[in-house]
Amino acid sequence: MGVTLKVTGIERAVRDIKKALDAYKGGRIYATIGVHSDAKPEENGESTAVVAAANHYGTGKIPARPFLDKGVEREREAIATDVAKALAAGKRPEEAIARAALLAVRGVQKQIDETLSPPNSPRTIAIKGSSHPLIDTGNMRRSIAYKLYDKRQK
Repeated sequence: MGVTLKVTGIERAVRDIKKALDAYKGGRIYATIGVHSDAKPEENGESTAVVAAANHYGTGKIPARPFLDKGVEREREAIATDVAKALAAGKRPEEAIARAALLAVRGVQKQIDETLSPPNSPRTIAIKGSSHPLIDTGNMRRSIAYKLYDKRQK
């Protein structure tokens, strides 16, 4: 069974891709992008997923630096185009979603690399020896990953 898409604009492309995927597999396949609970812990033993959430959403002491949303958003057009091409070429939805998820991961990693604001406090810079807000050891950046899920397999 093949999927045919006509891409005319990004918003329409996203709707067409979703519609094609939903029709093909009943909307059962999806991906999550971020730091998952099974990621390698930080050097101090703290959960990397917790560190990522604290940096993304902020805490009482850490300002929010929403790298996940912004990282995926920066790749939105490339993701839509790639998925449309993959499906039009007859790739399975699982493959198209995996390709899209990998592009999203790369976008999030770029966002981490380029996020410089709000800056670290002088105290934080002194402790970690770097002014880069989202990179200390690099473990959080390396832990950005995707996982594919099929709602039929629970």
